[in-house]
Amino acid sequence: MKTKLIYFIFGTLVSLGVLTAYNEFYAQTIPEESAVNIIRQNDANTELLEPHTLSLPLIYFSQENLYGGSVGSNGKTDDHSTWANASFDGGYRSFPTTTITFTDYMNEVKQLPLPENNEWQDELEKSIFNELLIEQAAVSDVAARLSFKGQLIYRQQEADVNLDGVPELILSIDTGGNHPPLAYYIVEGKQIIFTGGFDTLLLSGIEPSSDGNGFTLNWVDNKHLIGRGLCCALGYTSTRFIHENGEFRPIYEQDNRYFKVENIVQY
Repeated sequence: MKTKLIYFIFGTLVSLGVLTAYNEFYAQTIPEESAVNIIRQNDANTELLEPHTLSLPLIYFSQENLYGGSVGSNGKTDDHSTWANASFDGGYRSFPTTTITFTDYMNEVKQLPLPENNEWQDELEKSIFNELLIEQAAVSDVAARLSFKGQLIYRQQEADVNLDGVPELILSIDTGGNHPPLAYYIVEGKQIIFTGGFDTLLLSGIEPSSDGNGFTLNWVDNKHLIGRGLCCALGYTSTRFIHENGEFRPIYEQDNRYFKVENIVQY
C-alpha cells in the first residue's frame, strides 16, 4: 500500500506525515486555487491535471483509501467524515505501458557497513533524528549498520521478491527529510541487492508482489505536482519490477490519480 499523507486546514493548509518515525507535524502552505497556474497539454498522459470532484457525504468513503484532505473550521481531525473535503486513491488508473520513465534504481550489490564500535554515536549532534538513529542501532544488526550510515528505517517489510523462497527485507529509508521515505533498499543477508529512489522527488510506497516475483514501486512524477506543493500531489506512477537473470527490472508503468470529495454534510 502506498504511503498515506493527511492534510489539515487551520486557516491555511498544512501537512501531517502520518507514518513518519518522529510523529511530528510538517507544515506547508498551499496556494489558493485561483493562483495556481495549471499547465494543460493535449498529451493524454498529462491532461488529468485536476482531481475529479464529487459532492457526497464523506461518511460514504472508507479511510482505507484516504490520501489527504481539509478538516475545515468545524471538522474533527480524527474523523475524516466530518472534514470539509478529502482525496482518495482509486479515482483513475491508466492501462499499463511498456514505456518506462523511472530510472532511479540500481541492482548493484553492496555490503552493509559494520561499525567497529559505538564511538560514532558520541560524535552525533543533538537532534531528534540522531536520537532515533541511536535507538534504532540497538534493534538489530541491520538496523545498527544503517544507523551508522545515518539512515533511519521508516518502514520494514519482509517478503520474497526474487523467487528464492526466502523473505528479503524491504526497507523504506529516511535521512531526515520532511517527506519520507527518501529511498528503498532490498536487503538479503548483509547485502543490499536493490536500491531505488534516492534522486526521486517524492516516493509513495513499495508493494511486494504476491507471487514472490518482484514488486511495484510507487512514485510521484512532475506531472502530478504541477502548480502544487509536495504535500498535495494529484496522483502517482506505479512501476512494476520483476526479478529475472539475477536482477530486478521494470516491465510496465501505470498512472494513478486521486479523486476529491466535497463533503455535503457538515458537522
